[in-house]
Amino acid sequence: MKAQTLIRSMSSLIQTNQNALNAYEKAAETVENPLLTSTFKDIADKHKAFVDDLSKVVSEFGGDPKKSSSNAMKSSQAGWKNMQTLIKDGDASLLLEECVSSGKSMLNAYREAMRYPVPDGIIDMVWEQYDIIKENRQQLENLRTVVN
Repeated sequence: MKAQTLIRSMSSLIQTNQNALNAYEKAAETVENPLLTSTFKDIADKHKAFVDDLSKVVSEFGGDPKKSSSNAMKSSQAGWKNMQTLIKDGDASLLLEECVSSGKSMLNAYREAMRYPVPDGIIDMVWEQYDIIKENRQQLENLRTVVN
């Protein structure tokens, strides 16, 4: 795989995870349900780790994670804009709906990134992140029944 293609692909995932990190941190600060607060904090921590791991890959291949990810920002930000509005409104059930929907968008972003050949050690990390995002999405779906 060409280094530039890998850098672009991983930078897109960095920005996707950075947007999720920001949204989940804000959600954790806003909701009044302790279970949701704890869940959102846990998910935010995972996205922070993903950003760190993906940033290392971009750096190893000669890219600048901060510069590269800002170029990918516009494409991945749309899925989290609704969530920002819902966070302000404080409606936990609608917020969970949006989290589940945004999680689906994240999974699509990961599938898109994996369409390109990715070196073995890196693809394993990306698949692991994908699986964790999928688990988080399922956890949020399960919480919808508890909150409603």
